[in-house]
Amino acid sequence: MIQADALQILCEISKILDETEDLKKILHPILDSLASHAPVIRGAITLINRHTNEILIESAFGLTDDQKMRGRYRMGEGITGQVVKTGV
Repeated sequence: MIQADALQILCEISKILDETEDLKKILHPILDSLASHAPVIRGAITLINRHTNEILIESAFGLTDDQKMRGRYRMGEGITGQVVKTGV
């Protein structure tokens, strides 16, 4: 992805973020924007439930509803859990 494409994606995402403060309403449009500019087959945005420390798929692109429901991770579990735990 060239720099101009990255700037266009960031501009679109910033407009989406400015539309509402309801996080759940903007996650899917953000994924759609990313998919329209990059060769994305599947993608997901996960959120941490601070009460259970469970990481859940909140919105996804290219996943079935069943796959989204199975997307539950604990800190340190799998790639998603490792990224959340270490920040890397």
